[in-house]
Amino acid sequence: MNKNDKTSPKPNGFIFPALLVLTLLSPAGALAQSYMGTFCWNMTATVTTANTTVPYTYVMKTDVTNLGSNTSFTLVGYVAVPGDNPFTVSGSGQIIGDRLYLDLSGSQRHVTGGWRDTSAVHASLDTATYSGEFYDVGNDYNAETGQRDSARYTAGTMTIAAACP
Repeated sequence: MNKNDKTSPKPNGFIFPALLVLTLLSPAGALAQSYMGTFCWNMTATVTTANTTVPYTYVMKTDVTNLGSNTSFTLVGYVAVPGDNPFTVSGSGQIIGDRLYLDLSGSQRHVTGGWRDTSAVHASLDTATYSGEFYDVGNDYNAETGQRDSARYTAGTMTIAAACP
């Protein structure tokens, strides 16, 4: 920063002390995140544009953290794919009324064939059973051939698993 340059931003000595005071005055519960554990869902695809026979079921395993409000959560996990790399996911969950809405993004690099997959997953689950519906919209690219698939769609049901595999 040039002291003769009138357009250069000036350091603001007030920001750090103000943030410190706000942090100290915040309710303790508002700052407390808590790890809730590992949760698994059985996901049964009943509709898909992929070259796959439906229905088929797979398990999504996630670690869940409560962000402190008991209504906002983060999820990080994966779907194990036999003979292939895992499909990894991360995102958020929000309880609104009697529904838990999940919004997850995911990706997978296939072992063979050059395909690199990305997904946006949305689910709406009943908070009494943590079961409901999901859909997944994908945008995939083949690094070997340059082929694109921007039309992948899968939908189905999601139920909480009694135990994780």
